[in-house]
Amino acid sequence: MEATRNSGPVADCCRHCSIGPTQKHSRVSNNRRKGASGPAGKKLELKNCTFMKVISKNFAFALSALPNLVVLNCSGCKFFSEKKWALSNAIVAGAPNITHLTVDGFEQAIDLSVLGELKFLSSLSIASFWEKMKRPEDWQVWQDSFQSIWPHISSLNLTYTQPDGGLQPDFFTHLSKLRSLSLYGHGALADRTCAAIANCCPELERLDIGQCTRVSDTGLTKLATLHHLKWLNLYQCTRLTDSAVQHLASRCRKLEHLSVYGLDKMTVQGMLSVLEFCPNMGSLDMGGCKKITGDGRGQVEKVLELR
Repeated sequence: MEATRNSGPVADCCRHCSIGPTQKHSRVSNNRRKGASGPAGKKLELKNCTFMKVISKNFAFALSALPNLVVLNCSGCKFFSEKKWALSNAIVAGAPNITHLTVDGFEQAIDLSVLGELKFLSSLSIASFWEKMKRPEDWQVWQDSFQSIWPHISSLNLTYTQPDGGLQPDFFTHLSKLRSLSLYGHGALADRTCAAIANCCPELERLDIGQCTRVSDTGLTKLATLHHLKWLNLYQCTRLTDSAVQHLASRCRKLEHLSVYGLDKMTVQGMLSVLEFCPNMGSLDMGGCKKITGDGRGQVEKVLELR
């Protein structure tokens, strides 16, 4: 259960899509009629778009007809997975000025090194690349190809996309402008990598390390130096203790959303301390916390409601 006040922020995580089938089809239909949304065709939303089979062969040409396009979401367009590298080549050829790109789940159709040619890219989502990015050498090729892009990246979604052995600290060396980072499902994420994130990404405002089960109090303490942090997901990070979460809250006082779902070591007093440290906290997910029940949960919710 999640406790929120009326105006609290809503987590817009990709794994909990709030769009139903009817809405989804309506959105696709609108895109088909209008081409792209927003002023002067700046945004093209093709998520789960089945009609795209008709224009797949001419996708690069279709994109080139939208010279102002800067935001593109192609997640769920399954036809591309049949043609190796088809999507990445089409995007680079048809929309070279793109700044925001979402291609979740397209590991067969995407060559990340080719995307290194998108010189204006600032936001990239490549969630659920289950197999393609397992080998550390593939990560190195990607890092090298993005050498000139990394300093400009402000948002990066790597949900369920990780190399064997986990991300290495040096991956974050050039990501100093990063404001949003999702490493959800990175079971091998180590405390030393958390330290690298804190050192290399000082402007981070949103961090998702849900189900990063190797992260301990040591790693969380390192993240406490992220003073701009507003949104943090610690879902099922079961090694974390109440005192470490309180320590982070005492340093990251701009927090507006926090999820400690499934953390059995959390206590009512600990959550009350978190709320005291973070006056802007509007959303606190305490679901699955075995020590926070009944009157204790009600006490925490009451504090939120009175804000």
